[in-house]
Amino acid sequence: MVSSTRVPARRRHGASRPPINGRQAVVPPGVAGGEGSCSDGARDHGMVDDWTRTGAIRRTGLRDCKRQNGRVAVADPERTCFAVDKDVVDRAEATVVCSAVLDLLRPRLDRVVIDAYSDYRDAQPDDVAEAERWLLAKGALNRPGDPGWAIELDPADAEHWANLRRYAPWSINVNLCADPDPRPIATLHDCGYSVTAYLTPNEAANLAEAVVVVAPVLPLALLHARRRAQKAELRAVRRAKRRLRFANLLRRR
Repeated sequence: MVSSTRVPARRRHGASRPPINGRQAVVPPGVAGGEGSCSDGARDHGMVDDWTRTGAIRRTGLRDCKRQNGRVAVADPERTCFAVDKDVVDRAEATVVCSAVLDLLRPRLDRVVIDAYSDYRDAQPDDVAEAERWLLAKGALNRPGDPGWAIELDPADAEHWANLRRYAPWSINVNLCADPDPRPIATLHDCGYSVTAYLTPNEAANLAEAVVVVAPVLPLALLHARRRAQKAELRAVRRAKRRLRFANLLRRR
C-alpha cells in the first residue's frame, strides 16, 4: 500500500515554493477578484490568481491573458467556479478527484501546464515516477532553465494525456486551459489537496457524481461565505471570553 505521508508541510498560497535548481521561486499573494470569481480568496483553493496575468506569465509559461481584436478576452459568464469541498491528502482520493476533473474537461482543453514536482515524491509508485521522468525530459527539450517548471502539454496527444493523467494527482500544480478564456478553467493544486474549476451546472453535477465517494462539489463563493461565517463566529466567541475575563477582574477589585 502506498503511504500518503506528505514530505513537506503544505504551502499556503503566497508562500515560497521549495528551491529548484538553486533558485527560489516565490508565488505572490492572490489578488481578490470579483464576486464569485475563483481568484476571490483562492488562498484556500489553489485557483490561479490575477497575478498570473502580469509579469508572472513570463515565468510560468501560461498564456493567460489573450487579446482578440485589440481587447482582452473575457471569461465565459455561464460558468461558475466550483471547488471540491475537502482538503484532499489521501493519494487514492486525489487520484479519483484529479482524474474526474481531467476526464470531464478534456473536450474543452487546448493545453495543460503542469509542474513536474511533488510533495509526495518518496511515496510515488513506479508508473508515477516514470511519468515524472517523462515530463522532466519534455521540459528540458522545450526550453532552457528549470525542466520541471510549467511544462506545456497537448491534451489531444495520447502520450501527453497518459502521462498527465498519471502524474496530475502528484503534481504541485496543474493548470487546465481553454482558449479564449483568459484564465485557467481548472487548477489541481498541491497534489490534489485543492481542486477548483469553472463549470456549468451540468458539468458540476457530473463532477459531483464522479467524486461522491470523496467529497461534495460546491460553488467556491458558497465555501467562502461559509468560512467567513465560521471565522466571524469564532471571533464572537473570543470576544465573549475576553469580556467575561474582564468582568471577572472588575468583580475581584
